[in-house]
Order: sequence, then C-alpha cells, then structure tokens
Amino acid sequence: MWNGAEETLQDGSHLYSTQHPSAKDIKAVINLEAAGTTGGALLFQATSKEMIEAFSHAPHPRGTVAAADVFASGIILSDTDFGQFEKYLNTSGLDFAIVGHSYFYHTRKDIVEFVEKGSAQHFGDNVLAIVDHLLTNSSALSTGAFSPPDMVYCSLYDTWFFSWSMKAADKAYLVIAALVTISTFANVKWGKPMLLTIIGAPLGLVAGLLSANALAALLTLTGKRQLWQVPTFPAFLH
Repeated sequence: MWNGAEETLQDGSHLYSTQHPSAKDIKAVINLEAAGTTGGALLFQATSKEMIEAFSHAPHPRGTVAAADVFASGIILSDTDFGQFEKYLNTSGLDFAIVGHSYFYHTRKDIVEFVEKGSAQHFGDNVLAIVDHLLTNSSALSTGAFSPPDMVYCSLYDTWFFSWSMKAADKAYLVIAALVTISTFANVKWGKPMLLTIIGAPLGLVAGLLSANALAALLTLTGKRQLWQVPTFPAFLH
C-alpha cells in the first residue's frame, strides 16, 4: 500500500487503519521506510516470533534485536506508519528502513539522485522472499497464530541469520558474564593506569554528552540549528 502524509502524524496510514473497508482483512504488515539514502534494508522492528522466522528466509538479512530494543526504548524520537497498523489493527509485522547517510534525511540531498545503487534491490529481494514464505500453507499467515518476539536474533554480513530463545540467551549471558568476571580479576593489573581508565572512561562519556548538548543548545539559542546542512560551512561563519 502506498500512502501519504506520514510526516503529519501518519494521516494516510491512520485513515486506512481506522476507516478503510479492507483493513479488517490485514493479517500482517511489512513496512518499508527510509531515514537515509545508502545501505541495505535494516530490520528495526519485529513484533512476533513468527515474523522473525519469516525474516530468516530473506536472502540478504540485515538486522539485530539490539536495533529493535533501541527503537522500542523510545530514545529515538521517531515513529513510522507501522505503529498505526499495530495500534488499530493489532497486526504483527516487520519494519525495515535504509539508514545509511542519515544526515541527508529531510535535507536538500534527500533525493533519488543520492540513493545508492542496490539499496532498492536489497529491499526488493528480501521482501519478495519474505512474502513468498508467508504465502505458503505452513506460515503463520495461514493460521493467524502469532506469539511474542521472545527471541534474540542477529545477522552477519547480510548472508547468515541466527536466532535463539530468550531462555537460552539468559543462560548464555550468565555463563559469559561469569567467564568475563573471572578472566578480568585473574588478569587485571591494578595500579594507576587501571584507576585512570576506570575513572576516565565514564568522565569522558559525561564530557562528550555535555559538550554535544551544549553545542546543540548554543545553535538553538542563536537560531542556527541547521548550520550543519550548509554546504559552504566556513563561508557561513563570516
């Protein structure tokens, strides 16, 4: 489905989800987005175990549960049409986006000319394979049975896809944490360099956050929030 008005609170997808007569027939959603112009289609939302399994059939899988967790946390102040389908139709699905060169997003360079060759093909190859799988008699689309995405998953080099249950992950994390702790205390050499590292790392993080936000506040107060978009940056300072 092609719809418009996403930037005005997803008016198009909201209208379809709440009023269109065919909306009641929707069983799953695959949403295609772009927040940049390069790279392949990154999976950043998956709302059921069955749809993650469908994603495993993509020939060029790109996505990790970490991306889904970051987006679900709300730290990224953004939303997609996917949310309208999920909220009003209670559908399961997958949400993809191209995110490379995201600094082009909503700027004068956010045009077809700067879309990397192969990005659309990456989208098409993956979506076609996923849809082909969903249309088989054995898929969750036939039964309508979807379960929570209680899984850990990741891809490697757009070629291999791995997934496992949270129960298995919890056990593995405990073992890894124990091994790392034992190895650290067994090999660490306590002294001034180590103390400086322990103190310096968090202080560096705080300093980076403060300086970045201070610069953002300064640009906002001086009315130059889009300063980074100007191609002739040095000339602008004059």
